[in-house]
Amino acid sequence: MDEVVQRLLRRNYGIAIGERAAERVKIAGGSAYPVEGVASAEIQGREITTGMPKMVEVSPEEVREGLDEPVSAIVAAAVACLGEADPELGQDVLERGMFLTGGGSLLRGLDTRLSHECEVPVHLTDNPLQTVVLGAGKCLELMTQSSGLFGGSPWLQTR
Repeated sequence: MDEVVQRLLRRNYGIAIGERAAERVKIAGGSAYPVEGVASAEIQGREITTGMPKMVEVSPEEVREGLDEPVSAIVAAAVACLGEADPELGQDVLERGMFLTGGGSLLRGLDTRLSHECEVPVHLTDNPLQTVVLGAGKCLELMTQSSGLFGGSPWLQTR
């Protein structure tokens, strides 16, 4: 998503910005669904033609439109995953919903957009940045403890 913001500013304003600046724009003005109360983001970059610093103001709508491609890919992957899920899992997701984790889940309106397009409830976990690591740790714990899970791989037990 940060790369998309960088390309957006290069194309629309003729300025180059780094990854951290692109992330600041995404956090300040980015969304996956129209959200009220989001202010325009001011960002300083290097004007490509002159090499001089230049300040621009980017509207939330512009950032949202720019982020539409990666957000649409996330939505399409979620829809495909739900379509391929076995009936028990599908029923569970319909009843309980899906839970967003990781840094991408912090994008404003992603939960709303997924809920509308997947037609299931979508929830944001309390600590989305930590739940990814904690979940991966749990999986590793289970893989090393259970001889049946993943075939009790000796590779996992020796590393």
